[in-house]
Amino acid sequence: MLKVNINIIFTVINVIIIYIVLSKFMFKKMEAKFAKRATAIDKEFEEAALKQKEADALNEEYQQKVASIGTEREEVMREARAQADEEARQIKEAASSEAENIKASAQNTAEAQKDQILRRAEQEVADMVMEAATKAVGGQKGAKVDGALYDDFLNKAGDKE
Repeated sequence: MLKVNINIIFTVINVIIIYIVLSKFMFKKMEAKFAKRATAIDKEFEEAALKQKEADALNEEYQQKVASIGTEREEVMREARAQADEEARQIKEAASSEAENIKASAQNTAEAQKDQILRRAEQEVADMVMEAATKAVGGQKGAKVDGALYDDFLNKAGDKE
């Protein structure tokens, strides 16, 4: 059968004692270190999850700002276009008004020139009549001579037309 040797018994007792000592001093310390380490790792995971949530919140805020900037840009562009259209309309109105003023001024100038030309023509006609009358009469003066000259002029003017 099996022979139990005293050495085997002491070896078994030694192993049990070593296990008890190791478990009391070393295994408990190791378990405490492992528990600490597990707690630290869990804490890091929680911090990482918190930072991920913060990053997601910042990303969401960024996306909202980008969307609002796009909306603001469109609004500013609409306002700029409306302002440009209004300025163009005002410029057109000013140009049209100025053109009307220039046209009216040109018409007034043309009428003034026409009146001046007509006055010169009347003066020239009167001068020619006086010159013709002076040549025809020679040096005579008086109401009869003037009447005769006038009648003569009208007759000649009527013949040419």
